[in-house]
Amino acid sequence: MPDTTFPKHTVLIVDDEDVIRDLIVDVVADSGYRVLSAANGGQAVDIVRAEKGAIDMVLLDMLMPDMDGRRTYELMREIDPGIPVYIATGFGREDISKSLLEMGVRGVVTKPFHIEEILNLIKSNLRS
Repeated sequence: MPDTTFPKHTVLIVDDEDVIRDLIVDVVADSGYRVLSAANGGQAVDIVRAEKGAIDMVLLDMLMPDMDGRRTYELMREIDPGIPVYIATGFGREDISKSLLEMGVRGVVTKPFHIEEILNLIKSNLRS
C-alpha cells in the first residue's frame, strides 16, 4: 500500500519514449514518491536547475535525440554535483563507458527492466 503522507523524496525520470516514461512515472508516484519527468535532456536540465538540491534520484535514459544521456548528465552535475543519477539503457551495461561511471554515475539499469527492479533501485539509492 502506498504511503499517503506527503512524499518525502523526489525522483526525476528522463526518457524520450512516452510509454516507458509514463509507466515508470505512474508506478513510482503510486509508490508514494514525488515524481518529475522529462522527455529530453534539455527539459531534464531545466528541471534540475529549478529543483536544485530537491531531487533525490534521477533515472536517465542514455540514448535520446538532441542531447544524449552523457551530455545531460554533465550539465546536471554542473548544477547539482551531488545528484544521484542512474543510467537506463537498452544496451548492455558494458556499453556504458567506464569514464561515465568514473564521472559519478551511480549505476546502470538495462532495459527492458522489471518495474520492481526500478522501485528497489529507488528505495535503496535515494539521496539522504
